[in-house]
Amino acid sequence: MTSISIDIDITNGGGDLLFFNPDTDPKIRRLIVEIGSKIVSDSKIVLETHSEKSAIDIIRKEIEEEYFSKFATYKTRCEEKDKMIEMLEGELDSARNQNEMNSITLTQLSVGLENRMTKIDETCSVLNSKLDKGKKSSADIGSEGERELIDWICKMFPTWEVYDAHSKGHQGDIHCISPGTDPVSILIDSKKFSTNVGKKDRDKFYADILANPHFNGAILFSHTTGIATKTDLDMEIIDDTLIIYICNGADNLDKLRLAFSFIQLYAKNTRDLDIKKLDIVGGILKEAVKNNKIMKRQINEMTKQIITLKDTHKKSIEHTQSLMSAIIK
Repeated sequence: MTSISIDIDITNGGGDLLFFNPDTDPKIRRLIVEIGSKIVSDSKIVLETHSEKSAIDIIRKEIEEEYFSKFATYKTRCEEKDKMIEMLEGELDSARNQNEMNSITLTQLSVGLENRMTKIDETCSVLNSKLDKGKKSSADIGSEGERELIDWICKMFPTWEVYDAHSKGHQGDIHCISPGTDPVSILIDSKKFSTNVGKKDRDKFYADILANPHFNGAILFSHTTGIATKTDLDMEIIDDTLIIYICNGADNLDKLRLAFSFIQLYAKNTRDLDIKKLDIVGGILKEAVKNNKIMKRQINEMTKQIITLKDTHKKSIEHTQSLMSAIIK
């Protein structure tokens, strides 16, 4: 057996061992060991073949085998990396295209949103304009109340003449004249307020009465509110004109019918009627209206009871029919 000894100078020429120097990287140490092992292996081949040419061929063959082996591995790795790079480039292109599409979509959405916002603003402007037009002023509400009252009077008294006198000034809102050779005339002031009719409007009503003394009677008609200092169906006489106050008249139009009837009665008996009798009749009139409300309430309750009884009777019949069907089966 042949032994080989190889001395490897791992000093810096001055005798210091660089191999064991603390500054020497461990990787370099491992490389030195691998190089030494390779030299020993190659030297052994030379000694065993006893021929320089054969040893070179063997070493060359080993190198070629190692080269081709590693080359195939490196080639495969390079091909895999090329494929990965190609795939990444494709994904990058796809991402760029998607980004461009997103940018275009975002621009379109932005434009569409701006257009929608513009349309919404225009719609809001139109709606606000319509709402402003739809808002009723106090004058509009007053005119509406006058038209409603005229419509009610025309339906109640189809033979009477009814005039809209609002535009004439100082003559109230409505004039009503009964048919016949000795007609009865009534001046009406219509008030459709959200609060009680105040002293200012009541004084204007008085001024209209004094300016038109030929009317037999006058009515201050408040649609949905009360009248300050007055109760419902209060009466008084100013310059021989009978005045009747109707509060919340839209809730019970029978009060308007009673007021007309009483003014007609007063017009025919003016000379024989004194203020005491007027108060008595006014009390009777209020009591009649009160009783009328009670009767209407009772009628409504009876109607509800009748409907309940009908429903109960119907259910009883249905139950009886179901029992009969069960017995027959």
